[in-house]
Parts: sequence; structure tokens; C-alpha cells
Amino acid sequence: MKDDGSFYVLFEKEYKRYISDIISSRRLAFEILSCAFAEKDPDEWEEYFAIICELVATLYRFEEALEKACLKGTWVEAQKYWIIDEISAAPIALFLESQRLCKKDLLKYNISLSIN
Repeated sequence: MKDDGSFYVLFEKEYKRYISDIISSRRLAFEILSCAFAEKDPDEWEEYFAIICELVATLYRFEEALEKACLKGTWVEAQKYWIIDEISAAPIALFLESQRLCKKDLLKYNISLSIN
């Protein structure tokens, strides 16, 4: 932990929700990509493909950041959460925002990865 006492809490159910979202978004992204070449005009492939690839890469990095943060963090069994230092928590915030931006870019193509 940092000397100034900065830390973040990641609840177990929040972690499970993130992992579930990562898995379902990644699955949907691969399904969308497999259909894209048949349905999209070749002029659209480059940007479309780039957005999907960026999203998939972001999802893998987000999953890795979550796992690293949990491994470095301190598990508090009674409250079911990890206490995570600021350095380990920063990538989680970064990849959450990056994921949001990728999904926003896909909306230009009328694609939503929301399961709601």
C-alpha cells in the first residue's frame, strides 16, 4: 500500500460482474467479427475491424488487470472484498474507460454489446 493510505476496494460481486461482462462482450465481439466480412462493405472493414480488435485487446488487458489487482490486493473474507493499492487499481479504471469508448465507437455501426 502507498504511504499516504490511498487504497481502493473491489467487492467480490463487482469482480464477478466485470469478469462476466468481459467474457460475454468478448464472445459477442468475436461473433460480430465473424459475420462482419459477409455483411459489411469492404470500405468499412478497416475501421470496423480496428474497433473490434481494440475492444477485444482491451477486454483481455482488463481481465489481466483485475487478476493482478486481486493477486496483489488483500482479501477481506468477512466483507468479501479486496483492498487494492492505487497503482494496482489505476489500470482497472483505465480499461473500464477504454472499454466504454470502444463500445461507444461500435454504436456508430449500430452495434451494442449490452446484454440488457
